[in-house]
Amino acid sequence: MARFREMVNCTNPGCGQPAEIEFTEATRKLRFTCPACGQLNQVEIILPSDEGGAAGRYGLPENGAKMKIVVVPGD
Repeated sequence: MARFREMVNCTNPGCGQPAEIEFTEATRKLRFTCPACGQLNQVEIILPSDEGGAAGRYGLPENGAKMKIVVVPGD
């Protein structure tokens, strides 16, 4: 199974620190805590074939992209 690494930023407006996340092609959602400020962040991974859920809320990948990564504050 393919593994991916991407850089994302913390959702805390006062922080915005970059963080590296790692996931597989089967991952659709993961959470990470920002090491700088402690903010819980949720990462949504959306593929072109997805329907409803995160794809309905945030839209599908555009311009031929293989995936769309959305970071939102964790609940």
